[in-house]
Parts: sequence; C-alpha cells; structure tokens
Amino acid sequence: VESNCCSKLQWRDFGVSPSKTPVRARSPRSP
Repeated sequence: VESNCCSKLQWRDFGVSPSKTPVRARSPRSP
C-alpha cells in the first residue's frame, strides 16, 4: 500500500488493496 507515495492516498480513498485493484484502473485522478 505504501510502496507509492501517491498510490497509498488512492488506496485509502477507495479502501482497496493494490494486489486486488490497480490504482490507474480505479482512481480517476491517476494518469
């Protein structure tokens, strides 16, 4: 979760795990 300084904010916002859902697939603010 905290492997990325940017990602952990999105994981926390969605309440999901990076192993389950890619950040750029779920997060609208991801590039």
